[in-house]
Amino acid sequence: GKSSLATMAALRHSHRFAAVIYASAKHDPQAFGVEKVVQALDAVCQTDCLAHATAEKRGHAALGVLNSRRILLVLDNLEELPSAATRELAGFLGQLDPRNGSLALLTLRPRHKDPLTDLAGGYVLPVDRLDVLSAVRFLINQIGAGLSEKIPPRPPSPSEKSHLAALAKHLGI
Repeated sequence: GKSSLATMAALRHSHRFAAVIYASAKHDPQAFGVEKVVQALDAVCQTDCLAHATAEKRGHAALGVLNSRRILLVLDNLEELPSAATRELAGFLGQLDPRNGSLALLTLRPRHKDPLTDLAGGYVLPVDRLDVLSAVRFLINQIGAGLSEKIPPRPPSPSEKSHLAALAKHLGI
C-alpha cells in the first residue's frame, strides 16, 4: 500500500518537478543511506555528485542540486534502516530548502522511525486509518499543497493511464 500510494502521488505530480528520484531500502536496508540517494540523483539528473572525493562533499554537492531545482525525492521502505543511517539521512533531508521546490516523500510502516518522522512535523499520514481511495486523495493533495505554484489538474498521459489502471485494478477501484 504505502509504495503504491507514493508512486501514484509521484506520477500525479511529476509534471511539477524537474525530476522525480526514487530510491528504496527494501532489499538492502543495511546498505541504504545518503550515498544511495546521491547515486539515484546522479543517475536521473545526470549530475556528478559522486565524483567528489568524500561522502561529506558528495552530500553537499547533492544538496546543492536539490536546493537549486524542483526535485521530488521518493524514499521508500525506510523502517528497517540502522540507527546511524537513519540519523545520517535525517540530517541530510533536514538541509533541504522547501522554498526552492524540492520535496521528500518518505514511506515507513506504522512504527515511527525518529528522527525521520520528526522531519515531517504535521505531515505524517497514518494510512492505516483511511480507506485506500481516501489515502490516495489525501496524499496527492498534500504533495500539491506543498507547492507554491498551483497548476490546474490535467488528464493523465497515456503512460500514466496504464500505471493508474494497473494501480486501480490492484486496489480494486
